[in-house]
Amino acid sequence: MDSSRQPTPDEIEERFAALVEGRPTRDEADRWAGRWMAADGLVRDEVSWWALGLLHGIGSYEARDEPSLRS
Repeated sequence: MDSSRQPTPDEIEERFAALVEGRPTRDEADRWAGRWMAADGLVRDEVSWWALGLLHGIGSYEARDEPSLRS
C-alpha cells in the first residue's frame, strides 16, 4: 500500500486478516488505523470509517488483558 494515499476497503480488510494471523501486533494495527482516522482531507465512506474505528483502539485490549482475536 502506498503510504501517501488513504487505504482502500480491501487494504483495510487485509489489515484485519493479517491481525488474525498475528502480524502486525495489535499496537501496530492500532497506530496504523489511528493515522488514517486523524488524517485530514480523506474521502471517508461509512464502512471504511467503521472498520478503521475498530482497528484503532484494538491495542488497548492487549493492555487490559482481554480475550484476543487469537484466543
